Amino acid sequence: MRCLPTIIACGAITVTLVLGSLAKATAGGAMLGEDEQQNAPSYFGFAKDTHGTLLDGVKVTIKLRNTSLVVRTDSLGVYKIPIINTAPDVDLSCDKEGYRQAGTFRRTPPEVDGKTPVEIDCTLERE
Repeated sequence: MRCLPTIIACGAITVTLVLGSLAKATAGGAMLGEDEQQNAPSYFGFAKDTHGTLLDGVKVTIKLRNTSLVVRTDSLGVYKIPIINTAPDVDLSCDKEGYRQAGTFRRTPPEVDGKTPVEIDCTLERE
């Protein structure tokens, strides 16, 4: 019977330490593991209207050679699509009800290696 309270106490300490670590990892709005993924290969960018206002809920589609990846922008108008390798020849499109795509702007040069995050922004205008 003496071992049982010791095991429970140790378990409580372990849980407290794990939860304490998670709280620190998510402080400031950063998600767990986000720092490690910051420079990982991905496509990312912003969706905005022609006045520069960032738009949430925009459907962003990246078309690669044999596949398409789809995400939606968050409340800040940001999208991010993690990927194993980035490619120079991608087609990005954005769609939101009541808007039509006015253009895209690739901020990252096409000649970067496949491990570099690629920023492509999208502009939409009201229909």
